[in-house]
Parts: sequence; structure tokens; C-alpha cells
Amino acid sequence: MSEPAPEQLIYDPAEVFTEVFSNPVLARDIADVLDCREVNSLVGFLEDQGRSDIASVWLARHLSDCDDPPRHLH
Repeated sequence: MSEPAPEQLIYDPAEVFTEVFSNPVLARDIADVLDCREVNSLVGFLEDQGRSDIASVWLARHLSDCDDPPRHLH
């Protein structure tokens, strides 16, 4: 099979990002090492992409070790 031409490799970066970060195992493994600003950005993005379900997983996992939970109220 031949390689696709570069113009055929078009993808939606937001869709790929959402797919990658929609993994609950990834959320479990790294949400507590992200800072509050990073988690809030990720959660907001996932919610905007219609993935409130996984956004809540990221937030819940981060909050389990967060030193400043009020930073996540919205």
C-alpha cells in the first residue's frame, strides 16, 4: 500500500486532542500532576467539545489531591 499524499493527511487537531484526553486511564494517571490552571483549561476544552463526562473525571481526579479546590468552581 502506498503512502497517502500530504494533502490527504488533513485532520482536525481538536478532534484528535479530545480523543487522546478522553481516556479515563490517562486522567487517573496524570490529573494529579497537572496544576490547577492546566486542569481548568483541559476541563473547559473537553466540555466545549461535548465531553462533559470525561471532563468531570479529570476534575474529580485532580481534586482528590488539589491544595486549592476553590480554583475549580465555575
